[in-house]
Amino acid sequence: MKNPPGGVKLVMEAICIMKGFKPERKPDPDGSGKMIEDYWGPSQKMLGDMKFLDSLKAYDKDSISPTIIKKVRERFIQNPDFDPAVIKNVSLACEGLCRWVRAIDVYDRVAKVVAPKKEKLAEAEAELTVQMERLDEKKRQLQEVTDKLQALNDEFAAMTKKKKDLEDSIELCSKKLERAERLIGGLGGEKERWSEVAIALSERYSNIVGDVLLSAGMIAYLGAFTVDYRQECIANWHTLCRANMIACSDSFSLICTLGDPVEIRSWQIAGLPVDSFSVDNGIIVTHSRRWPLLIDPQGSKSHLLNPHYLPEISVKVTLLNFMITPLGLEDQLLGIVAAKEKPELEEKKNQLIVESAENNRQLKEIEDRILKVLSSSEGNILEDETAIRVLSTSKALSQEISAKQEIAAVTEKEIDETRNGYQPVAVHSSILFFCISDLGNIEPMYQYSLTWFLNLYHQ
Repeated sequence: MKNPPGGVKLVMEAICIMKGFKPERKPDPDGSGKMIEDYWGPSQKMLGDMKFLDSLKAYDKDSISPTIIKKVRERFIQNPDFDPAVIKNVSLACEGLCRWVRAIDVYDRVAKVVAPKKEKLAEAEAELTVQMERLDEKKRQLQEVTDKLQALNDEFAAMTKKKKDLEDSIELCSKKLERAERLIGGLGGEKERWSEVAIALSERYSNIVGDVLLSAGMIAYLGAFTVDYRQECIANWHTLCRANMIACSDSFSLICTLGDPVEIRSWQIAGLPVDSFSVDNGIIVTHSRRWPLLIDPQGSKSHLLNPHYLPEISVKVTLLNFMITPLGLEDQLLGIVAAKEKPELEEKKNQLIVESAENNRQLKEIEDRILKVLSSSEGNILEDETAIRVLSTSKALSQEISAKQEIAAVTEKEIDETRNGYQPVAVHSSILFFCISDLGNIEPMYQYSLTWFLNLYHQ
């Protein structure tokens, strides 16, 4: 570039002066006839140097000649055209160089002010070094004392912790002793009963395969048959199980195998007859996977004596013979006559039945809660305050309910003794119903429902 902008020439002239480049002497282009200093030629040579930027970075700013810095300040720093904002409009590269020159000027000014202070700083640092050596000695002595004090504090803390641990151990042992007394007091009296239950469960466990097999067969195949035929089939199946070395109970009972006493009691409160045939039917209904189809001839007005169902119906539903039994009808008729003759007595009995069922339910929940706490407790149970509290509370509630049950049992026995005074009436009436029911076998027109009979019985 032969004629660069004025701003570029101005910046490069400043750089040449800072780096000590001499100008070329050329005639004044304005025609004055005088010789002028031209720095553009040296500037081009300088820019052609590949290490130009590195030379600026390595510039010895601490050894600048006073003559050079004076010339720069007089010719450039005070020049309003030598402003990065102005130079930026001409050349971005020259803007950076302009900032560099100005930065060197600022550094030189500061260095001349700071130099005396650096000398004073060096003297102060030397004095500081001496004082720090003295301080370090004092710190060392202090550290020795501190270490001895820390050792004493650590020993004191260890002894304090040991004392606290012993106190905690004593307190824990006292709590364990108290909990053990509560646990023994809460469960000690239950040993005999729980032992008997464990023996019974162990026996049932050893016979569970055969009992469940017989229960499954009864649910699947015997629902539609009468009580006598059911018992005959079960007896034959029982003999086959024994012959094939399949363990089963000596006296099989569907109620004992699949029945829940609390649930059965709730059924009876709801109106299910108390005989085992009706209870078996209830168990079959609850455990069958198919929809139940109930054969209830006493509950209909135009019933069939011998209902028949196609095979495709039988495989889709569980047929259940809910024909009432003599024992179930006797109990039902006994309740009716007792309520008629002594209504307060029958009401009290019904209330006792409901209370007894609720008490049995609560006792079952308490037993389950105790077993859950004992099985889920981790580690030493005496360290589990929650478990001990649950066991103690459960035992207290169990004893309270058991006491109520004993009183209720005595009261119910007294009521049953009074009710049984009407037993002959119930037996006679039950025989009478089954006699008139069998009249249909003589002539189909003689068909009577249980509802009709009960209405007549009430009169």
